[in-house]
Amino acid sequence: MTRVLILLAGVASMFAFGTYSAFNKSTGFILWNLVIAAVCLSGAFYLALKTSLAPTREHGGELLSCIIKGTVVTGLWLSIVIFMPKVSWDLRPTSALPISSATHGIVTSLDSTIEGLLYRAPGDPRISHTRRLLKSINSLGSFKFNEKILSDLDKDRGIFSNTLVLKIRGQEYVLNQPNEGAIYEALVKARPGPKAKWIVGTGFGEGNTLETGPSGYSGLREALKTEGHSISNWIAGIGEPIPEDTKGIVLLNPERSYPPESTRQISRFLEKGGRAAVFVKPAKEQPLKELLDAYGVKVSKTPVMDPDAPRPPVDRRGLLIQRYSRHPIVRDLEVGHATFFPFSAALTLRKVNPMDQLSGLAFTGINGWTKHSQTKGDFLPLTAAIEVERRSTNSKIVIFGDSDFISNRWLRSAYNLDLVLNSFAWLIEDEQLIALRAKAISPSTRQDPVSLGDGLQSFLNVGLIVPELFLMFSALAWIRQKSIGSQLSAR
Repeated sequence: MTRVLILLAGVASMFAFGTYSAFNKSTGFILWNLVIAAVCLSGAFYLALKTSLAPTREHGGELLSCIIKGTVVTGLWLSIVIFMPKVSWDLRPTSALPISSATHGIVTSLDSTIEGLLYRAPGDPRISHTRRLLKSINSLGSFKFNEKILSDLDKDRGIFSNTLVLKIRGQEYVLNQPNEGAIYEALVKARPGPKAKWIVGTGFGEGNTLETGPSGYSGLREALKTEGHSISNWIAGIGEPIPEDTKGIVLLNPERSYPPESTRQISRFLEKGGRAAVFVKPAKEQPLKELLDAYGVKVSKTPVMDPDAPRPPVDRRGLLIQRYSRHPIVRDLEVGHATFFPFSAALTLRKVNPMDQLSGLAFTGINGWTKHSQTKGDFLPLTAAIEVERRSTNSKIVIFGDSDFISNRWLRSAYNLDLVLNSFAWLIEDEQLIALRAKAISPSTRQDPVSLGDGLQSFLNVGLIVPELFLMFSALAWIRQKSIGSQLSAR
């Protein structure tokens, strides 16, 4: 009986401290098991003393030895769990995570080794996910990382558990939330090479790239800066010339037409090999009509409709587009990679010169149409890339029939951000940055899998109580069988 009580105590303590190691916090289940362990050990100790002090001391020494050994082993095991934080008791999976094509491309293109130092506190459940992510990136090469137990000195420096410090080309990048997106952004910022300078037209009701509200475009500005673009404003209509070192101009849905002189400035800039990203919306009077006509683009007056398109889950308006061309900008987008356009115009493309290249990028289904369409039922482009040659120079333009889809509210919806940033990468001929970036929340690419510890906590009754009771009942069955066997032998 004493040995059975020791066995039950060991099972209860194993489940209690194993659960604490996995969850890093006390729960009612843990306290319940500790009480069972304490009761069983007390009972075993009482029986051992009773047997040892009995007149017939046949097995007293043996039983007392068992209880002492069991207590010592249990105490030693608990000491390892509590007082050796460097020993990893993480029960979570350690397999590699899927890496986005953007991170894969930037890591494999590095010409120098990157060092990473991950700070962790014992029992931090986030470490397992970060460790798996770093293991996946490390498998691509040019990346080495180590781990360090967080100290009070580190806390004074503003470093917390699960902070990753990257050392790239002599510079340090501190990532307090080291997800794949943050690591990718740090690698892009550290990438050598000249930065492309862009100007944003202002003064005629354009979208505000400094506004941080849902209808603002500060997210676009920050995303472009992260990719290595330099952004500044250009006030149209006051005679201010376009700076000589400007790579491209962003026309973000002006509400009013530019003065003739400003339009001529933009046209001359493009004819000299400039780049332009143009965002428009459906309108009866298109403010950029004169400029777009010169390149063979016509914008519909009313929003495009597609009865066959999937209905968006938010507001039940707009279009979810999953049809793309084979242009380099959308080479990685395919069916299943949706972009969301809340209020888009359809684009009509025609060549002004035979050598011009006009390519639609994202299309409606076969039944797409607008209110004033002469014919219903066509694959209507909502985005187009234009490459023309003027005065022996190559000019590139990307035009979007919607400007709301890159507002702060919708920029990170589906693959909107990838479509826009890939367009800018194509404009500056840096196709290395054309890729699909990591998504923070996505059923297929979510990089926060349910860990074993979380699974046990969510299904505690099934995950822990059932196997524990099974072991205990097995021990009781063994006692009963031994008792019956002893009785039969006595007869």
